[in-house]
Amino acid sequence: MGVAPEGMTPFHFVSHSEVETIFMGTHIGAVLYPGLAVLLEGELGTGKTTLVRGMAESLGISGVRSPSFTIINEYEGRERVAHVDLFRLSSDEVEMLGLEEYLDGGYILLVEWPAPALKERLSEYWSVTIEFLPQEGECARRISIYACGERACEALRNACERLCKVTKRQWR
Repeated sequence: MGVAPEGMTPFHFVSHSEVETIFMGTHIGAVLYPGLAVLLEGELGTGKTTLVRGMAESLGISGVRSPSFTIINEYEGRERVAHVDLFRLSSDEVEMLGLEEYLDGGYILLVEWPAPALKERLSEYWSVTIEFLPQEGECARRISIYACGERACEALRNACERLCKVTKRQWR
């Protein structure tokens, strides 16, 4: 699971349903920009693709499906999005995908099951970790996000403010 590097404070949000996860995704997705990578980690079934669905909705994209078997799904809305699943790939196979080309080409890159080496090659990204919270209910999840890079940090601050305004919750 992702852990915020020293000096970086993650944003935490608790979702109690698929609808809340999509809702969160639509509000944080509104600040995504071309060249940003969003790296999503979490156990199977925690809601990575569900959060991506919400992010995509905010960009005018519908019909998002898990790229588990296609590896990469490309979408076009107000921005171009590449949704990637690296679960079944070795480090060498990830390297051969050339994911940085999507970022250089003006895409927003949403990556489920990111390879550790991928973070090392990125200068601007969000790291998202989704965890089950069984003590808060069967559907409860903690979604934690931290940003790396100046523009990514500013976008995350804007996303937090936006989400807190509509939910009337404080981010932790």
